[in-house]
Amino acid sequence: MLNLSSPSEPRRAIQLAQPRWAVNARAEVLDEPIITPATTLRQPGQTRAFASVLGSVRHGLQQGDRLIVVTGDSGTGKTLLCRALMEQSEPQTRMSVMLQPPATPEDLLAHFLRDVGVLDNGTSAVLMSRHNLLFALQRFLESLIPQRGRAVLVIDEAQHLAPMVLEQLRLALNFETGDAALLQVVLVGQPELDTLLRWPELRRVSQRISRHCELGGLEPDEFDAYVEECLERRSPGSLVRFTPAAAKTLVSLSRGVPRIVDRLCSHALELAAVDNMRRIEPRVIRTAAKRLGLEVPDLKTSRTVYAGAAALTVCAVLAGGLWGWSNREPVKAASSGSGGAPVAAAVAAVSPAAPAVTRTIETAGGLTVTVASFRSESRARAVVAQLVDEGLPAFVRARSETGPYQVIVGPYVSAEEAAAAQKSLAAKGVAGTEVRIETTDLTQTAWR
Repeated sequence: MLNLSSPSEPRRAIQLAQPRWAVNARAEVLDEPIITPATTLRQPGQTRAFASVLGSVRHGLQQGDRLIVVTGDSGTGKTLLCRALMEQSEPQTRMSVMLQPPATPEDLLAHFLRDVGVLDNGTSAVLMSRHNLLFALQRFLESLIPQRGRAVLVIDEAQHLAPMVLEQLRLALNFETGDAALLQVVLVGQPELDTLLRWPELRRVSQRISRHCELGGLEPDEFDAYVEECLERRSPGSLVRFTPAAAKTLVSLSRGVPRIVDRLCSHALELAAVDNMRRIEPRVIRTAAKRLGLEVPDLKTSRTVYAGAAALTVCAVLAGGLWGWSNREPVKAASSGSGGAPVAAAVAAVSPAAPAVTRTIETAGGLTVTVASFRSESRARAVVAQLVDEGLPAFVRARSETGPYQVIVGPYVSAEEAAAAQKSLAAKGVAGTEVRIETTDLTQTAWR
C-alpha cells in the first residue's frame, strides 16, 4: 500500500545538561584548566601595579564576582582604572561608571538606570519612589538573561558612600539567576574605604566582597622605564633626558606616586624648553616641584648642618692614612701655633686663584662629600678605584689642568644620604670629610 504521508523527521538526540562534577572530571582528564588565570598586559604609561589590578578586576568580572573592592592612595590611578574598565568592556556588558558617589539610594538607582538607558536623562530621582526604581532595575536585569548579558556598576571615590547607599547595593546584588549574578559592583576608593567596610553595621556588605585589590605606586626597578615613557609621550623623539642626579631628585620628591611623576616630568620639560636645555638637572626638578606646591627640602639647611665638617682638614685625612696607602702625596700646609692655621692652609692649597670653570656640571643641585685632595692625578684615581670597590660612587675632579685633584663621593639627593656616606667613610678610617652643595651659578666656581 502506497504511503502518501510525509516522511517522518529524524529524531533529535536530547542533550541533557551535564552536572558540574562531570564537567570537572572531563577537565581533569583532558588536562584543561577549570579556572583560567588573570591576564596582565602592561600598556605604555601604566605602572606594573595598575596593569595587575586592571587584569585582576576584569578577570573577576568574567568569573562572575559580585562585589569587587579596589583601594589605593591618591595619584595611583583609581579614576584611570574606572575609565579603562568602561573602554575595555565587552559588547554584552551594560556598564555604568559613577565618578562621584551618589548621596542617597534613590540617586544610586536613578543614575544607574539612566546610564543603561532605562530612564531618560531628564528623569529626576525625586519624582520616583525607591520601590518603583527597584522594580525598574529588576525588570532591566531580567531582560539581560536571554541575551546572556550582565550589568556592571563602578563607583569611584567610594569611601564617601553613606551606609544606607552601601546597604542598598547589597540588596541589589541579590538579583540573580541560579548561581550567576545579574548585577556586579566594583567599589574604587582610597584606603579609608577599608575602614568604612569594617563598621559593624556594614558587616553584611563586607561579607559579599568577592575580590579585594590594592593599587600601589612605582616599584624601584620600573622607575627609569616609566620616566622614559613619560618623556616620550610629551616630547616624541626628543633628546631631552634627566641626569642621574635629577633622576634621584625625581624619585625623592615624587615618592613613587605616578601622578606626581607625570606632572614633574611635564613641568620639567617646559622649564628645559625655556632654557633650551638637553639635560634636565636637579634644580629644574625642584623648580617644577615648587610649581606643584610640593614640599621641597631646603638645601641651605643642609649647608648649615654640615658646616662644622669644614673644621677638619684634608691634611688630617692624609696624616691618618687612607686604608694603608703609603704612597699618598699630602697637600702642603703652613705650620702655625694656632689650631685653625692648618685648616686655612689646606683650604688655600685646594682652592688657588686659578681660572674658574663655569660650565654646567652634571652633579649640580646635589650634595657631595669631599674626601681628600692630591697633587697627582694618578694618586687620586687610585683612591677613587678603591672607593668604588667599596661600593661608594666616587670620582675625581680638578679645578684646572694641573690640579689639585679632589676625590669626591656622591652626588646625593638629601642631607640624610650624605650623612650616611660620611659615617660609612668614618667607619673605614676616613675622617675630616666635608659635605658641600653643588651649584651651576656661573658667578661661583664650579669644579669640573
